[in-house]
Amino acid sequence: MTLEPVRALGFRKVPPRPLHPKADPQAQEDFRLNFSELAMPALPEGADPASVDNWYEDEARIGRKGMLARDWA
Repeated sequence: MTLEPVRALGFRKVPPRPLHPKADPQAQEDFRLNFSELAMPALPEGADPASVDNWYEDEARIGRKGMLARDWA
């Protein structure tokens, strides 16, 4: 398969995002370990912390497999 028609439409291969250069692994680990303490003020008064479930969603990656690959964009 030739890539000229795809390139003619203005698409190009985009490499995966690198890790952010200012990322602090220690700060991320501290946040992970202390998350329950940080989340307590957000709970309604009288809520039982043991009955709370945390759910996360990354809107940019819904339906995508978690792998690094080049995509057409």
